[in-house]
Amino acid sequence: QTVLAYVTFLARSLSPNSIGSYLNVVRLMHMEQGFCNPLDQWELQAVIKGIKRLHASPTKQKLPITVDLLISIHSHLDLGNSEQSAFWAACLIAFYGFLRKSSLLPKSFKTSDKALCIKDISLKADMLLLRIRHTKTIQFGQRTLEIPLAAIPGSTLCPVSAVSRMLACLPPGAVTPNQPLFSYTTGGSGILFINHTKFVNTLKLVLKTCDVDSSKYSGHSFRRGGCTFAFSLGIPSLLLKLRGDWRSEAYERYVDIKSEQNVIIANTIASAVKCYKAS
Repeated sequence: QTVLAYVTFLARSLSPNSIGSYLNVVRLMHMEQGFCNPLDQWELQAVIKGIKRLHASPTKQKLPITVDLLISIHSHLDLGNSEQSAFWAACLIAFYGFLRKSSLLPKSFKTSDKALCIKDISLKADMLLLRIRHTKTIQFGQRTLEIPLAAIPGSTLCPVSAVSRMLACLPPGAVTPNQPLFSYTTGGSGILFINHTKFVNTLKLVLKTCDVDSSKYSGHSFRRGGCTFAFSLGIPSLLLKLRGDWRSEAYERYVDIKSEQNVIIANTIASAVKCYKAS
């Protein structure tokens, strides 16, 4: 009864998803003391369902980064600047690799071993191979996810050129294999690297210079944008799922079906129905 009252109290100001986070702590506290899991109670599940119905609202997803937006971002960067060159390389790798921010960049130097490091790439003229050692579904080093990125000769959106340019900006011999991949130099401060916060803040600033509402985008917009673009090219869903390392069917929520594609679906259905004669 106390837990039921607590949940009802939380419902006055929190969303159902946030309530779930609070209840998880309650569950852990009970189990640490040897009690049963209170979340298994039918009464509690019924109350939570009622709260979801009362506070039903669609999930607010950030918009996907598009190829056109990438081109616009590129036009507002100075790639002769080591920091901006590293930021641009991170943008392209996140987009083409469908990467989560946590797999791409470290939160801090203490967590840099979980993100992409210099040792995790193989760079050739026509291909860049990424070795992802840690993702949301790879927590214990049980496997390595390999993601190839093809070169796009002559294009400003070439990931191979972007990474090559970024590395060329770094002092020769000063980079170690365990250095975070997206590193840069400011001239007198040694080698620094882009972390979660810096990446998102830089993205927001550049989007504003592009006259784009930056509040509608986040670091996750690259993962969603890359997946959406690949889907629009007709790449099979299974391949998208494997490349993005989705364990469930959650990747389907990331695909943004454009209105033109919906029109194609409608016209295809209508054409098929025309073949049937009314009885």
